[in-house]
Amino acid sequence: MTGGITRRDFLKSVGVGAASFMAPHWALGRSLPQQRPNFLLIVADDMNWNAPGCFGGHVAGTTPNIDSLAASGMRFEHAHVTIAVCQPSRESLMTGRFPHRNGGMGFEPIHRDVPTLQEQLDQADYINGILGKVTHLQPQYKFRWTMAHDFYELRCGRDPNLYYRYAKGFFQRAAQAKSPFFLMANSHDPHRPFYGSLQERRACERVWSKHGVHLEDIPAPSRIYSSQDIQVPGFLPDILGVREEVAQYYCSVRRCDDTVGMVLSALRE
Repeated sequence: MTGGITRRDFLKSVGVGAASFMAPHWALGRSLPQQRPNFLLIVADDMNWNAPGCFGGHVAGTTPNIDSLAASGMRFEHAHVTIAVCQPSRESLMTGRFPHRNGGMGFEPIHRDVPTLQEQLDQADYINGILGKVTHLQPQYKFRWTMAHDFYELRCGRDPNLYYRYAKGFFQRAAQAKSPFFLMANSHDPHRPFYGSLQERRACERVWSKHGVHLEDIPAPSRIYSSQDIQVPGFLPDILGVREEVAQYYCSVRRCDDTVGMVLSALRE
C-alpha cells in the first residue's frame, strides 16, 4: 500500500533511480523529503487469481478483508508474475530484475552484487520487517531485516493472531523510532497442505510436531466450507473427493484473508 504515490515518487523518496531501479550509493546522499511513505506488502501463497471476491470469486464472501482492501485501492486485472515459482518470484520483486539477471532462477540465492530493495531502504533509514517465507529471500544478509519471524514461529504460517502480534510490535517500534517502515507479511495459506486435509495431519505428525507445532494449536479459519459450498472448476471432475479438496482449499483461502484482516487491524491501531 503506497497511499496513492507513484512508483517514480517512491523511488525518488528513498534515493532509488527510477530508470535502473537501484541507484548508486551516492544517490542516497541527496536530501530526502520529510514525509516518506510507509510500505506494507501482503503476499498470499499459491492463491488462484479468482479466489478473492474482488476478482469474481467463485464462492461469495470468502475474502471480505481482501475485498475491502481492493475497494479502497487499485486492482490489476491484466498482469502476471515474473516466474511461476515461489522463491525466484519473490526475489524478482525485491530486486526489480528477472531471475536470469539476478541469479535466483530456482530455490537458490541471488548474486551477491545484485542490490536489493531492502539494502536501499536500510540506507535510507527505513526499518525492514518480514513475516513468513524468510528463507525464500537469499542470501539473507542482503535483505537487512530488522524484524523477522518465519514458518514455525507463526504456527506454520497459519496463525492470523501471531501475524497480528508481530506486525503490531513492528509498527509500534517504527513509531517510537520515528522511522519509516517496510513490512512484507507473507501468509503460508492457502499453500498445501489445506486446512482439514489428511496431508495436513500427516505434515503435523511427521514434521511440524518436531518443531513444537501441533494441529490443535493452529487456528481454524473464521469460516469452514463444506463440499456443498463450493464450485468445482470446469477442468476437474465433479466428484466427492474433488469437492472435498476444493472445499479445504477455500478454508485455507479464508484463513489467509483472516491474516490479511489481522495485519491491517495492527496497522490501523
